[in-house]
This record gives sequence, C-alpha cells and structure tokens, in this order.
Amino acid sequence: MIKKLSLLSDKLLGISLVIISAISCSIGAFFWKIADASFNIELVAGYFFQILALPLFILAFKFGKLSILHPLMSFSYVVTVILGVVILDEKTSFYQILGLSLIILGIIVLCKEKNQND
Repeated sequence: MIKKLSLLSDKLLGISLVIISAISCSIGAFFWKIADASFNIELVAGYFFQILALPLFILAFKFGKLSILHPLMSFSYVVTVILGVVILDEKTSFYQILGLSLIILGIIVLCKEKNQND
C-alpha cells in the first residue's frame, strides 16, 4: 500500500514538473513575441523562462516514464495559444480550437491509459 502510494506521488510529481515546465516554455515564448526581436527586458525574461523550463523537464524524468511525461510537453501549445488570445488579442479559428482540443484529449487519454496499465 505504501509502495503504491509512493509510486502514485512520484507520478504526480513528474507530471506536475512537466506541466510547470510547459507553462514556463509558453511564458518564455510569449515574452519573446512581445520583445519584437529587440534586445530588451522582455527578451531576457523569455530566455529566463525557457532556461527555467529545462531543468524542471529533466528532473521530471526521475519521477515518471518518458512515454507519459514527454507528450505532456504538448500542453505548452495550449498555454501559448491561451496567452496569445487573452493577452495579445489574437484570433483563433475553428481548426485551431479543434487542434488544441485534440491535444488536450490526447493528453488525458494517454495519461489515463498509462495509469491503468501501471
């Protein structure tokens, strides 16, 4: 029972680290967009968030399987579009929303299926 609980908490930690890493990547990309290819504080902030994401992503692999954790990085696409729409007032099409929905569904299905087989 304790071993199963430990394995579950390790999986959740790994998944959490990847999600935080994906969000950090998205924030980095957002700052690069608003930096407008100029050397300014936004460009530096973008590098900071991108660099922050990498060790979190690497550390996550200590707590979970590659086949579960790496596909979760696709969550960064969802976060990036949300940032673009909410903050930059970008418009999305039906097909973009459909694609993002499929990414989210894929993440849910992959994690659920893998959790049942572990």
